[in-house]
Amino acid sequence: TTTSSKSTPSIKVKVTMTPQQQIKPEKVSSSSTSSNAAEKRELESSTTGGGGGASIEKDNSSSSLPPPPTKKPRKSEESSSTSFDDKSDAQLLHLLSQKVAHPSWDHEGQKLGSTLATRVCRAAAKSAHIQTIVREEGGVTQREIIDWMNDPDGVYREYERMMLAKIVEKSFMMSMGKAIV
Repeated sequence: TTTSSKSTPSIKVKVTMTPQQQIKPEKVSSSSTSSNAAEKRELESSTTGGGGGASIEKDNSSSSLPPPPTKKPRKSEESSSTSFDDKSDAQLLHLLSQKVAHPSWDHEGQKLGSTLATRVCRAAAKSAHIQTIVREEGGVTQREIIDWMNDPDGVYREYERMMLAKIVEKSFMMSMGKAIV
């Protein structure tokens, strides 16, 4: 006896597209079934996954989005905060005293305080007293910088007092820590 099996002939089709051809994706409505979405994903992956150099390019002409909004600079950033580099430490301390006298504390005041914290640390690094501590102990602590800053004969003696009138001590110490680094 011979066994015969019926087999359905299969046809293999290879689709190749030239780079000039485009496949435009269809919009999927909310009523589409999950099998349609799966078929669409399979089609997209098979056309982009290698094979005949086919590519899917998105047609942006029908759904053009407006450009993202541009961030407007703050008034304080437009005016005096950009000129802090041009001012001396004494001038910056005078500006800070004016900010402290004002009832509100704005971004410019905070930026001015941070600029002065950096200036304090740079000046401390150049001082003979701090350099002696560095040589003897291999470094300085944040407290030693602040003690140097509060020297009664120093330029920065009022800086900590002015800043603590507007911000809490923890924020002041964090600002000084960032400036030291």
